[in-house]
Amino acid sequence: MVQFLPITDVYAREIFDSQGNPAIEVEVVAGENCLGKAQAASGAWKNNVKEAIVFVNDTIARELMDVNVFSQNEIDKILYKLNEEKWEEKAAVSMKYVVSVAAARSASQAMDLPLYRYLGGVNGRKLPIPMIYIASSGKRNAGHGHIRSFMVIPVGAKEFSEAIKMCIQVHHEVRKMEEKNGELPTTDEHGGIIFKGKDEEILESLKKAARNAGYEPGKELHFVVNCSAMENAVWIRPNRIGTISYAMDNIRDAQKEGKVVILAQEVGETEDTFIADLSVAMGCDLIKLGAPGRMENVAKYNRLLEIEEKLGEYAEFSSFCSRISG
Repeated sequence: MVQFLPITDVYAREIFDSQGNPAIEVEVVAGENCLGKAQAASGAWKNNVKEAIVFVNDTIARELMDVNVFSQNEIDKILYKLNEEKWEEKAAVSMKYVVSVAAARSASQAMDLPLYRYLGGVNGRKLPIPMIYIASSGKRNAGHGHIRSFMVIPVGAKEFSEAIKMCIQVHHEVRKMEEKNGELPTTDEHGGIIFKGKDEEILESLKKAARNAGYEPGKELHFVVNCSAMENAVWIRPNRIGTISYAMDNIRDAQKEGKVVILAQEVGETEDTFIADLSVAMGCDLIKLGAPGRMENVAKYNRLLEIEEKLGEYAEFSSFCSRISG
């Protein structure tokens, strides 16, 4: 087994995120042809994406040249120490994150391993329960309510594929209800359907959609509101942390403390699916993803479905379901 393979190239280019804003994609090449790619999901690039690309292609590329691609900790330490005085914190962190992910993908390709296995070893086999964004009251909701987002957790599911189908079915029913009411459904930046009315009315509509889909609210499905305030839980947004190593350390620390670990994606996402692999590699309890009406969200669902299929009989499903379903 090869233990040393030098990084031979680091290259960044401009792309666009799901909202049409400038973002970056990074390639890391190890050896002659082991190529790993990653995309940054962040609005941080709106004003300085071209400068960020130059910084990656010049400074970061120079610092990482000939570093062992299998030494993720060393790569991430180099990234962490790079001078970031000229960058806003969010932009600097996102820049390091996307390079870190690309390096890990290059290494996993060189090892001929799926990314979740490369990062998590033999323990990388637990699928998280999806916490799916379904509906929104709008940014301001014209003063009608205080709840910004409505999520659904399919606690009655026995495996990931069943869980994600339940969420999608409820989402479809919500759209049908709006269309029957003569409303053309509009969506927000996460893909959630924007409702008019008071909080209680929105919740009742969601419960009705769940029943129409054949599920019992409160038993098979839980609706969660203002979920960032969920107690006894640690929210991890990997691209806000900076590197894979640091993100994994944060997750391990939370798990040692017995906390519920929730991985969450960002606004302005791309179709990069790293968060899916990381959730399985680290055995996270839940993964918070956007509504199924947008492909940047569905790409993560599909990656998790693929991982579940490849794991086969070794696949496990988050025990968080039984902990909250009673």
